[in-house]
Amino acid sequence: MRLNNLATVILLGTVLLVHSPASRAEGVVAQSAARVLRVPSDQNGAVPGVITALALSPDGRHLVTAGDDHVLRVWDIYDGVVVLRLAGHHDWVRSAVYSPDGSRLVTAGCDGALILWDAEAGTVVRQIRDRGKATLATAFSPDGTQLATVGFDQRLEIYTTATGQVAHTLDCPCVDNRALAYSPDGKRIAVAGRNGRVHVWNTADLSTPTAWLADACRIRALAFSPDGLTLATGGDSRVIRVWNAETGAPIDAFAALPGKVMSLAYVDSATLAAGATDNAIYIFDPRTGEQIVQCLGHEGTVSCLAVARSSGQLFSGSFDTTVRIWELGTRSEEDVVLQPRDSAAKR
Repeated sequence: MRLNNLATVILLGTVLLVHSPASRAEGVVAQSAARVLRVPSDQNGAVPGVITALALSPDGRHLVTAGDDHVLRVWDIYDGVVVLRLAGHHDWVRSAVYSPDGSRLVTAGCDGALILWDAEAGTVVRQIRDRGKATLATAFSPDGTQLATVGFDQRLEIYTTATGQVAHTLDCPCVDNRALAYSPDGKRIAVAGRNGRVHVWNTADLSTPTAWLADACRIRALAFSPDGLTLATGGDSRVIRVWNAETGAPIDAFAALPGKVMSLAYVDSATLAAGATDNAIYIFDPRTGEQIVQCLGHEGTVSCLAVARSSGQLFSGSFDTTVRIWELGTRSEEDVVLQPRDSAAKR
């Protein structure tokens, strides 16, 4: 899905459509059609937690949100209600990921716990790890057989999903690794963090990684292109850079954003989304570096993104305690604010 004809694109939220050079004289067009999931307060009226983790089920039906209130909420996206409320973490939840078949959910955070859940029942399948240094990012291999984690312990750990046992421990010399991703074909795994260096391993042998200094500042996000050939990075320098994923050779560097880059996600090969600390989402054509859309509406840092590639929907989680759904693939102008009922039993 390419955003060639921007006049036909309506996103859910407030959107600034940046016209192509041939039509820049027409100015910037704003559209507003928001669909919002608002994290409800607890029964005691406590303020909802900020959102720092999103996970979209492979079938597109459910969305998991989590953050600094230590609670996992599983939403029915169609109905806008919380259907499961899971308790198991004792500190900030930093990562949530569905397995490729959707049967499992893994979560991790600042308490060092790594928990594998039955995604449908909401029960714990295995406490892979119950303590340790903070885990900031997790990722399933595309075939679901392995689970990778990084955080504060200067290593990349790869677990066998079926057993929960560590299969590989790889040195990753950075005290604060925050970004982790498998390539879509599973041939590579990339890690980055505070020291600005990117490490990319070939998963066939996991020998010496290709490593390079990608930024002078902390890298907070990275994303492989759908074909796995390029890797985008972003972080505290506010600059998104695109690299050859195999060699680490630089391909492009986009103009600096107003805020730090906290999250990156490819919607498709021609559409790269970036969430930032200035509360905005920026949509780029990664092949040219051109910024084509700004998505506005959040009132806090956009900390995490998730994509439903089959529908073109982009989900954004924020420190403002909301999730916004940006409908890149339709012309719908519905304005729906969902008032979820957090009535599911706490598990």
